[in-house]
Amino acid sequence: MCPLDPSPHGGEILHQPPERKFPPPKRDDVPASQPDIDQRPALPDHPEQMAVDIEDEEADPVIDSGPGISK
Repeated sequence: MCPLDPSPHGGEILHQPPERKFPPPKRDDVPASQPDIDQRPALPDHPEQMAVDIEDEEADPVIDSGPGISK
């Protein structure tokens, strides 16, 4: 099921004033609440090694040549 688009149609924009009001903006001078660190999930003890972590420079060396690179 597709989400419903709440935006008004073209005729409503031209001829009818909006019935819904925007919520008032939040004040910046109110301090934000501190995050609750106790609710965070724990880090894994032994994370899996991913293919991105394995790098073999001998098999795939970085070539420092091309425009703008001087040797």
